[in-house]
Amino acid sequence: MTTRLLGFISVILISLIAAVCVSVSWAGNEGPFARLISFGGIVSIEREAASLPVEKGMNLQKGDKIRTDAASFADVAFEKDKKNVIRIDQDSEVVLKNIDPNATEIDLFGGKVLSRVKKLNKKSTFTVKTPISVTGARGSGWAVSTGTNDAVESHEDKIFVAGLDANGNPIGETDVYAGWKIFVNQFEGPAGLTELSESEREKWNSWKESLGESGDTGSGDTGNTDIEKAADKIEQGLTEKKEDLFESGDTDRVDKRIEGGSEQDDDNGHPGTTPF
Repeated sequence: MTTRLLGFISVILISLIAAVCVSVSWAGNEGPFARLISFGGIVSIEREAASLPVEKGMNLQKGDKIRTDAASFADVAFEKDKKNVIRIDQDSEVVLKNIDPNATEIDLFGGKVLSRVKKLNKKSTFTVKTPISVTGARGSGWAVSTGTNDAVESHEDKIFVAGLDANGNPIGETDVYAGWKIFVNQFEGPAGLTELSESEREKWNSWKESLGESGDTGSGDTGNTDIEKAADKIEQGLTEKKEDLFESGDTDRVDKRIEGGSEQDDDNGHPGTTPF
């Protein structure tokens, strides 16, 4: 075997070893993750003031700004199994403030965002923040639109909603159950509870179907299997009992809502019937 051939084989072996090492490294990488899984119409993405070519499946980073034009949308997943997804609706602008799996924060500066959160660790947070309000939940689905005021729709389970004071601190924290919508005016707590409209339900269900999930029946059903529902209920119950012991003060309550919602159970161990 000639020296030249040996050298050629060595180069191939080194390349294969390097490829395997990179593959193993990525397989074990559980760092921040966000990806554009679908979009339609005109979507723009900026990173450090530079425009990026928009492609389905592209990776996104902390700080990326996403804008959608009229009749446009963008779906962003925050887990490799697409359990946590947001839809940036038409005529909207968001910034991925934080994409860490333990603390995901979406800043919505205009328009509307739908959030479908199905996978969070017990101490993880997933929130949508506007200049007027902050919302979040565990294993829930909701939508937030912002303009002169905020409208927050609860489509699955329950969510927390809080207004923001002039210093950006949460005020008037309120739980909102599936099937209801609440409004938030600037520097005020949530108020004006009303039922979701049929068009709002249909839009939510249509989005779920596009993600490969069945829509609800109009009763706030999450579309999970019976096993998933049972597991979610057990986890929610444990979180609620823990928070009943440690809640103190309005701001503390909001911080704990970010870790997971809470609500007093009735005598039979079921969530109370009050919609908020």
